[in-house]
Amino acid sequence: MPVLVAVVLLSYLLRVVSVDYYLAMEQGLDINVWSLLWDKLDVLSYLIFGKGNVPNLPAMFVYWDSYGSVDDYLNGQSMFSWLYGFLPDLGFTFLGYHIRDLWYPNHVGGIPPGVILEFYANFGVLLSVGSAMVFGAIASWVFNAFMERRTVVFCVLYSALLVRFWFILPKLEMAALSSALWLSLPTVCALKLISVANEFYRKKLGSA
Repeated sequence: MPVLVAVVLLSYLLRVVSVDYYLAMEQGLDINVWSLLWDKLDVLSYLIFGKGNVPNLPAMFVYWDSYGSVDDYLNGQSMFSWLYGFLPDLGFTFLGYHIRDLWYPNHVGGIPPGVILEFYANFGVLLSVGSAMVFGAIASWVFNAFMERRTVVFCVLYSALLVRFWFILPKLEMAALSSALWLSLPTVCALKLISVANEFYRKKLGSA
């Protein structure tokens, strides 16, 4: 367990260093990677517990003031942005990238305001409440289906949804669903192929 924790912390540290290094290279700056690594290591606790949520909070307030007054509501456009992970030729609205382009132009990656503000940015106050209720009903149905069947395939799918979608959705946006599906689909496909091959072998063995 201590080794696993160390690997996770090191991976996060390298990710943060790579972002700063990329920004420096984009601006043509010469940067010492080792010095940058030690600097980030010195403030690692702040990066983990403090920095991560800082951009999201002002983004929530900005979007609360903007949509419905300065900007028009998205009318559900960003709710299907997760399909971009499967159909990249279709145009979708990534709320986090839109926030970045308007208010954080030097930031790498998107700055999602969280699913609550995504509902609001799409539908306003009243419809966002209804959408949240529908979304909760779907989540409940998925959970009940998993608890009822509990097959290996369902376990893989639900585990991916749990760690890559449900847990992080309050901070992210619906686009996170594509990464959860991609996390589980290769394993699900492999399990299905094994199941089909096993069934074919049994039938062949039974007819012999």
